[in-house]
Amino acid sequence: MSLGQANANAAFQKHWASWITESDLDLMRSYGLNSIRVPVGYWLKEDLVSDSEYFPQGGIEYLDRLAGWASNKGFYIIIDLHGAPGAQWQNQPSTGQCAPTAGFYQTMEYERAYEFLGWLTARIHSNGNYTNVGMLEVLNEPLQGSSLTESMISEYYPKAYRTIRDAEDAAKVAAGDRLTDKSFGSGDPTTYLHNKTYVAYDDHRYLKYANPPVDVNPSAYLDASCSDNRDGDSPLVVGEWSLSPPSDVQDTPTWAPAQNVDFYKKWWAAQILSYEAQQGWLFWSWKAELNDYRWTYK
Repeated sequence: MSLGQANANAAFQKHWASWITESDLDLMRSYGLNSIRVPVGYWLKEDLVSDSEYFPQGGIEYLDRLAGWASNKGFYIIIDLHGAPGAQWQNQPSTGQCAPTAGFYQTMEYERAYEFLGWLTARIHSNGNYTNVGMLEVLNEPLQGSSLTESMISEYYPKAYRTIRDAEDAAKVAAGDRLTDKSFGSGDPTTYLHNKTYVAYDDHRYLKYANPPVDVNPSAYLDASCSDNRDGDSPLVVGEWSLSPPSDVQDTPTWAPAQNVDFYKKWWAAQILSYEAQQGWLFWSWKAELNDYRWTYK
């Protein structure tokens, strides 16, 4: 079914206007949370979208609004390029594209990403809503164990860093970037990065996807999280984690959320203790349609 651009815009804008509200941020504050990580796609800069690509329009207005609310309430804000041009993973809806191939890892798509990063950096430092944005993450979750990421490390990371720095120099400010840490399995982001000033590193820790794998039983999961050493490059933030076991067992009696609340409380605490040994953590996510506390902090 084809909605057409106008109908698609209306549908997404209705969603953006209602999914995360100012009351959500108030509830986060009441829980003691102090930071948010906002995933965005390159299509927010609408002139980067080619004629063969189809994305909803008007999203930047809602990012402005969210950043303003969060800044006014004292949150530290990380904005993350979650959906890269061409898609950084194949068949992955979280890139916003569900593309059949990972098309990001080429100069043409890197150039579009640089333009997006420079544009967003300039906006962050010229629009008062973004007062508390302290980090701009240049790419969410690159491919793991793939030769395609070699050009990302040698070409994209250094120039993305320089693009952000040039935009900040023009605005006469300094801020921070985030790179995917080597512990994630996508290579060492510092190999060709000769200047690491104001750079931080992002690690995502999902035991369900761990490599090497963790034995799939509650005791092993607790042991793994209690002894989890995520030391990588520094400063390191664990930017995503959850309470989800592997999908093929998640609804079995051993793992079902309603019957195993005590285990999940212990596992949550074990992960928190490990990740706070770094520079902090952000849970994935605040709110999800699954209505499953293993993925929904709210």
